[in-house]
Amino acid sequence: MMSFAEERLERDAAGHDDDDDPAEASGGASELSGEGQASQGQYGNIDALPDDILLAIFDCVRHASYSSASPNTRHSWGWQTLALVSRRWRAAVLAAPHHLGLAVFCTHDRPVRDMVRWWPSFPVHIAYGGPLSSDDIVSISAALHHPARVASIQLGVTHALLPALAPLLAAAPFPALAALELDAPPRETLLAPPVLALEPTPALRTLDLCGVALVALPRLLTSAPDLTTLTLEDIPSVALVLAPDALAACLAATPALARLALHFPPNDAAAHLRSTAPPPPQRIALPALRRMSFRGAAAYAEDLFARLAPPQLARCAVRLRNQLALDVPQLACFVTQHTALGPLVDSAALCLLPDRVTLQLSASDEAHTLQQPGDEDETETVPRGLRVSVTCRPLDWQVSVAAQLCTQLAARVPHANFLLASSQSPREDVEQQGWEELLRAFTGAETFALNDEALGALSEVLQSAQALNPARSGVLPALRKLEYLALQSRRSLSGFDMGLEAFIAARGLSTPIEAILPILK
Repeated sequence: MMSFAEERLERDAAGHDDDDDPAEASGGASELSGEGQASQGQYGNIDALPDDILLAIFDCVRHASYSSASPNTRHSWGWQTLALVSRRWRAAVLAAPHHLGLAVFCTHDRPVRDMVRWWPSFPVHIAYGGPLSSDDIVSISAALHHPARVASIQLGVTHALLPALAPLLAAAPFPALAALELDAPPRETLLAPPVLALEPTPALRTLDLCGVALVALPRLLTSAPDLTTLTLEDIPSVALVLAPDALAACLAATPALARLALHFPPNDAAAHLRSTAPPPPQRIALPALRRMSFRGAAAYAEDLFARLAPPQLARCAVRLRNQLALDVPQLACFVTQHTALGPLVDSAALCLLPDRVTLQLSASDEAHTLQQPGDEDETETVPRGLRVSVTCRPLDWQVSVAAQLCTQLAARVPHANFLLASSQSPREDVEQQGWEELLRAFTGAETFALNDEALGALSEVLQSAQALNPARSGVLPALRKLEYLALQSRRSLSGFDMGLEAFIAARGLSTPIEAILPILK
């Protein structure tokens, strides 16, 4: 039995006119509008409108559906319903495929085989997330049998899908493919076929791989000059064996790249790959890159950052593996000399969290956003600037790592205002020397902000002999203003005030240090 859409399209192909179907000739549109013949005198008949006005109405319907649809479902805005109202409506819709963005959207619970067979050769968008049924796998196969029409692929790749997916991807190139998003569920280690890399894919603009690897990734990247978004997350090292120099060479072929995310799995061997040659004198320019995210080993990050120069980069998030000795000179040089971040940064915010240390360099109006840190691997949550996190614990290790970070990164912005926030109470096993070393990274800071937990740690530091000795101390020599954040009560200030008074007296400051207190309830 033919579907309703098949019957309509077959009637058109057979040449039946509208008189054979009075409902299609005029009444179909009126019935859809809910008015009927009784209302034509009051509101008029929509079929009396000229084609250009009718097309404008359809376009308004499309944009209205966009406002309530997710980006992945915008290709299915209901144009098929309009096309099945009457022959005139169908002709108006099908005559403007580019203007109306007509496409075949393949997803769960849709007759994909019939859709790609009966509708004209519009672009095909494939989007399946979550568990896949046997019918879903059949539908995906039906859609991939039209590789020249496939414009986007968004799939949750599982072992059940892989046997059907691999040969179809390998069968032919996908010249119209603009977006490829493959996501493997947790604990699914997959090796996707390298088909897209074997043939040029100039239309590709988005490549998002999570737990799924394309073996010939370098060839895919070099064949996609219009690529704007690249995400490589939790790619198994057995499939992605790209040293920093090889990855940088691939990125050189993507001048339109605006977003880059490179996230290695925890403890993966690929994160420790080193380049076979030192960085060249001339860095690789990425003129359009504005957001960048990296998660992995510091050695890989250093090797990669030494080769790149994105002059428009304004948001960068870096998360490094835990290591006691942290050496990141290339990251510091990359941020301050080869990106747009250098002129923006005038504030440094340091946060000691239970499982990591986070340093944020940003504009002063955004520095306090570190008080409520989000996912530091997501550039959408990072303000304009750089956010570097190092996974480590306990507190004494965190203080040591924080001192190394601030010495190498925050010291590049000597006059930055400084915010220190801690989610942990000070402990006796943290040596005072560690806190002093941390504060010496901010020799030019005139404004210093801190929260309740940080007060206790700094009280003893400001009263120490080293800090009180003007000739030897390098602890906050330019301090002029203290801001107290999120205090539980004014009692928290009693010990700190004593240390601050001694600190001011020992320095012989003629101008007192201004203290800004929050309004306590």
